[in-house]
Amino acid sequence: MRKKTGVGAENFRDLIEHGCYYVDKTKLLKKVFADSQTFVQLVIRPRCFGKTLTMSMFESFLALNCKDPEDLSLPKKLFADTWILKRDGNPEEDKIKEAFCERYMGKFPVISLSLKQVEGPDFKTAYKKLAQVLCAYVDKNLIYLKESVHLTNEQKKILDCFLDLNFLRAEENLDILSGSLWYLTQWLHQHHGIKVIVLIDAYDVPLAKAWSNGY
Repeated sequence: MRKKTGVGAENFRDLIEHGCYYVDKTKLLKKVFADSQTFVQLVIRPRCFGKTLTMSMFESFLALNCKDPEDLSLPKKLFADTWILKRDGNPEEDKIKEAFCERYMGKFPVISLSLKQVEGPDFKTAYKKLAQVLCAYVDKNLIYLKESVHLTNEQKKILDCFLDLNFLRAEENLDILSGSLWYLTQWLHQHHGIKVIVLIDAYDVPLAKAWSNGY
């Protein structure tokens, strides 16, 4: 049966679940997370070169199930027909891929943010859009931390600040907004006891717009 062509698709999970063609880039998983010895990687490619889809693929493979960390059913389903899970009859390579999957697949808390919408004609506009992106992300993905027994009451009060868009958009609260990744990674590590992977897409958009608009 012929698959669909997911024109404009930027989300790996959507692409696979809708039965669309996918150019298999799962070899990058091993290259980036196992073969490389760096802790931070900057991926530079031309616009519309598949960066967002690749970042989404990373997230789908690495992210643990927050409700049941032992449940790997989703990544196994999504990656069933890709290189990283296929066994090609080469015992040495198959063993390496199995070891990689055992160590990395569905094992990490992941923060995946896109800054594509963080832009505007002036600082105030861009600042408010950043607040909106962070608030929406925390509300959708990290609200379960409010129930964590591993976070203090004071930490939960700060978490509530990330769920209050009006608070975040107020420039006098810049210290909270600017420290967002530090807070969120610390809390995720505290809750899960596992180091956090942070993926930031379109990091250049706010920088380029700020430069071009003089702020």
